[in-house]
Amino acid sequence: MNLERILSKGILETDLEVRSFLNSESPVPCSSDIRISPNQEEIPTIIIKQKKKKPTTNLKILWEFLQYKALNILFREYFEETGVISYVPKPLAVFPEDFALLTEFAPGFILKTLEKVETDYPANHFKGDNRIEYRVAYHLGFISGIKESNGIYHSDFDLRHVIYDPKRDSSALIDLENTRYLPNLRVIEDETKSMRKQWFEYAMKRGCSRKKLSPEFGKGKALAKQTKPKENYIELLKEVAEQYGLKIKPTPGKINKKSVKLNNPK
Repeated sequence: MNLERILSKGILETDLEVRSFLNSESPVPCSSDIRISPNQEEIPTIIIKQKKKKPTTNLKILWEFLQYKALNILFREYFEETGVISYVPKPLAVFPEDFALLTEFAPGFILKTLEKVETDYPANHFKGDNRIEYRVAYHLGFISGIKESNGIYHSDFDLRHVIYDPKRDSSALIDLENTRYLPNLRVIEDETKSMRKQWFEYAMKRGCSRKKLSPEFGKGKALAKQTKPKENYIELLKEVAEQYGLKIKPTPGKINKKSVKLNNPK
């Protein structure tokens, strides 16, 4: 098949060609160049991620596109069942030969940057039991519950790769280039523990209480665990790949029998 470009259903090349994309500096260290195109008519704000250093295979950016497709559907099913706005941004297109991925832009702030953006939000977001840090703990628990229930290994599940938007009380999981299915739940649970530790330490330095953070994280995780989506992660990955005439092997990571060269679990 032609690996020059793949567009999501409903997206036309002309939709992208008429857009103006502006260079944007990532607020956290990033291995990709970032460009953003503001909202125009029916298509929302678009973000392009393009690798600065070209990988040895262009299958990895294609793999990430498929992960975004499958997990966008999976997280949407959890939203429909629970009402919790936690999602993976919708992928719009991938250009494997250019190592570039286009997705919808996720509003909010990267968790790692809260101290830099808190002046952008009302002061009462940082006081009492309703402060942002506790809602983030709930969302991180919810995302962790989805990951554990579906065997989703992110590979770099940390504060740089979750976005929270206080205006919608929403969270978004991003950067899926090494994401895959792993049958070893312990590895995924270790990701949960690591993220929980990172956020709790960060929030407690800002004056939050562990006694409040812990139950919020637990409530989010428990809700996700008791929710049953219509399809599981592996089924969705295979279905999405087949839409583009591709065969995917979720573990250890192959497309059309060729290795994607994913990072090994830590």
